Amino acid sequence: MIMESWYEDSDAITEAIASATTPTALKRALWKALDDRREHWAHVIARSALLLHAAQEPEAKEFAAVALALTDGRPLKKIPVMEMIAEFSFEVWQDENLVGLDSGAASDMTPFEIVSGLPPEGMPVNDPAPEEPGELTRLLQPVGLTEWWVDGYMMGACVAGHGDHRRWPVYREVFRCHARRGPIR
Repeated sequence: MIMESWYEDSDAITEAIASATTPTALKRALWKALDDRREHWAHVIARSALLLHAAQEPEAKEFAAVALALTDGRPLKKIPVMEMIAEFSFEVWQDENLVGLDSGAASDMTPFEIVSGLPPEGMPVNDPAPEEPGELTRLLQPVGLTEWWVDGYMMGACVAGHGDHRRWPVYREVFRCHARRGPIR
């Protein structure tokens, strides 16, 4: 669920897509633009691994391994999440640039579902106890927000980091240990 909203919407991605004259040139330019953002994605995925580890989620090890692969220079095309980010980035560009055209191509290009309301029936959902029953819903309802929106916002705030790249060597060593030797204790 964390990765469903991961995509690039930068000027470099927009330029890469808009200036491509062939499908091959588009793919090449898109991968080049993503490779230029390798360090950014390594940080995002590393911070996600730390959050998942703190929450004792088993996926933490996988996220740590991906962050390590990015920092070790593994080709992006061999990292499945980067392929997903490339696809989402292109789909978001299409959605933003084809809206209003009669081609009908933009109608179903959204790469992830925007949730505004109750979760689908039967979907497991965390249900933290509020201070008073219904308090969070009552607080959010006048402004049109949902618990899911708050959850997504908080995840984004936690993953965004503060941009202090001097700490990356610490992350790198933590993730190297976590990915190769098992959970951090």
